[in-house]
Amino acid sequence: MFLFIHGFGSDSRCNKCRQLLERVGKERVIIPTVEYHDLPGALDQLERIVQTQQITSVYGASMGAFLAQYLAKRYGIDAVLINPVIEPLKLIGYAQGTHFTKQSLQLAQELTEYNRTHPFTRASAVLLGIDDEKLDIGELLDYFQKSACKVYDDDHALINGFGDYLDREVAD
Repeated sequence: MFLFIHGFGSDSRCNKCRQLLERVGKERVIIPTVEYHDLPGALDQLERIVQTQQITSVYGASMGAFLAQYLAKRYGIDAVLINPVIEPLKLIGYAQGTHFTKQSLQLAQELTEYNRTHPFTRASAVLLGIDDEKLDIGELLDYFQKSACKVYDDDHALINGFGDYLDREVAD
């Protein structure tokens, strides 16, 4: 069973979600709506899914990839990360006008520390698009140096690259 965690400002209808659904079928994919302004509640929701649904791989995009890193490390499952956030408090700075609870900001900091201090050995792939202005590709390549990283020139190439990855690795 696959879990896909969409990014902040996205939802379960995103292009990447659609690609995964098309290739593996809706009966094998769970794509919950994640309410990032309530990060503790969102994490509880995702952990319940992992614990009860026999998740073998977690996919995440952007802020969803940040949560996917944590879940993969905590539960020993594979992860595919697309333009992963590694410092969510920086991303939250881009979210002008969005209200985050004190608990959400504190949990974001705690998860950042957890991700930094627990070795990441289960990433199946890290897919990066160099035109994401919120991410530092050099920092990501350094952070994920032990993972299989693939860099794409733009968002369109990244979306196509994700589809190619799915065709090679998971489609029946």
